[in-house]
Amino acid sequence: MRALIVDDESSIRILLKYLLEKRGFQVYQAASIGQAQEVAGVVQPELVLLDLALPDASGLIFLRWLQLQAFEPAVVVLSVLNRLKYGSEAIRLGASAWISKPFQIQNLLNTVVRVVGLHPSVNSSKNVNEGVVGIA
Repeated sequence: MRALIVDDESSIRILLKYLLEKRGFQVYQAASIGQAQEVAGVVQPELVLLDLALPDASGLIFLRWLQLQAFEPAVVVLSVLNRLKYGSEAIRLGASAWISKPFQIQNLLNTVVRVVGLHPSVNSSKNVNEGVVGIA
């Protein structure tokens, strides 16, 4: 399963990459909306972990862009921004879940299992835990 991490903080990208690769994901990274669009257009990820506060634009712009694409990844927003202010807009634009930064690793992993298992782009006959919880 392909995952894209979109965050301008390299330490967050490194941590998330490690956690997802350990669970069988093929992980791609982007530090900006421009990079995210370029990478996502090529690899068409099934999962996106998205920060909203990025240097070139809001992650909401990326969510709008995703709506126009032929693929439909599950999107988990990871943000320090106010959930009450931005959360409903992110969900309306297609985000599957919101996790506030700083986050607990187990909460993140549980959320990934939930959204990947429930998301329509994932084969419904596939075990929800396959490639997510155990080491692949």
